[in-house]
Amino acid sequence: MPAIPDALSEFEKMGIKMYVLSNSGFSAEALAVPLDKFGIGQYFKKIWSSADFGRIKPDRAFFEMAIQYVLKDNPGESRDRIVFVGDIYESDIVGATNAGLDAIWINSKNAKNAYNFA
Repeated sequence: MPAIPDALSEFEKMGIKMYVLSNSGFSAEALAVPLDKFGIGQYFKKIWSSADFGRIKPDRAFFEMAIQYVLKDNPGESRDRIVFVGDIYESDIVGATNAGLDAIWINSKNAKNAYNFA
């Protein structure tokens, strides 16, 4: 997705703080390596990996841990201003909405979701 670096740069200029919540067998530290290699690691304030947490999306506890950190890191902000962006409907979008977040589904594979909205 070649437009991602430019989009992240624009979001940063707009003051949008960005974080990564990843289902991965690799630690957050290891995930930072490819993000840096692709030139986008600098845009993320923190990375969480399921390998470090012991649970995977859509587990609500995984989302809650990140939400609480983001709210503490951004005093004055509220849960209803957090938007989760993900590319896997079943883990990202279902998990985010179950945690009470607005979600944006990047459906780059033209997949159908469980409700056939695609």
